[in-house]
Formats: sequence, C-alpha cells, structure tokens
Amino acid sequence: MSAKSIPPSARMRENLLDAFLKAAETDGWTHATFKATADALGMSEGDMLLAAPNGLSSMLDAWADRADKHVWETLRAGDLSNMKIRERIAFGVRTRLEYLELQKDLAREAGYSALAPWRAGKAPGFKRSHRPSLAYRMAAVAQ
Repeated sequence: MSAKSIPPSARMRENLLDAFLKAAETDGWTHATFKATADALGMSEGDMLLAAPNGLSSMLDAWADRADKHVWETLRAGDLSNMKIRERIAFGVRTRLEYLELQKDLAREAGYSALAPWRAGKAPGFKRSHRPSLAYRMAAVAQ
C-alpha cells in the first residue's frame, strides 16, 4: 500500500503512536503523556480526535494492531507447511511474546493503564470484534 492510499487519520495515528510509545516508556500510558505527545507533534484537538478518537484506548488498540501485524508478517514469511497445527499456533504465540519482550517496559505500562481502577468501563476494547481475524489468518496460512 502506498503512502498516498493510506488515509490521513491512519498516517496521523502511526506518527502519534510512534511518538507516544517513546514518551510512554518513561512517562507511562497516561492522558497527560498522550496530550503532551500530540502537542509536541503540533496536533490540534481535531487531529487528535481523528487520529485517536478514544484517546489512550485508541493508542492501546493501535499498538495491539502493530503487534498483530508483526505476527502476521512473521507467519507469512515462515515455512509453516511442515508444522502441525499446534506447532503453528505455538509459533504465533511465541512470535507475539517475543515482540512484547522487546518492549517489556511499554507492555508493563500499557497493562497498568488498561487495568487502572479509574478506567473501569473505559478499558480498551482491543477491537474485540476484529481480534479473531488474526486467528482466522493464521488458520488460512496453516492450510
């Protein structure tokens, strides 16, 4: 997909996510960090809403999507034809965990943010309706 075919909101979200992840590693996944990052990028309130309509939850979803994309690309690049289905699943899970291991501090901070008591009812949905899509794609690669 060329840069021109990516919607502006997705480009802004990726730029915001990149900057936010750097800041969140030290400052935590907070609204203040999110706002400061958007301000540093020169984003208006409208840009913030377009890039991340649900604030921190949108950043958590975007980060989860990035991890899914990494797993998917790794699965597609690998030769899974000689693996049993349970080996393929284990490979996918291991790939996801290795990705998170490289970002251990971010994962810990993201977990704190998602599970904070004051965020009850606002916790990220992690796109529940879309999350099975990775499993379906893994199954398709398996066949």
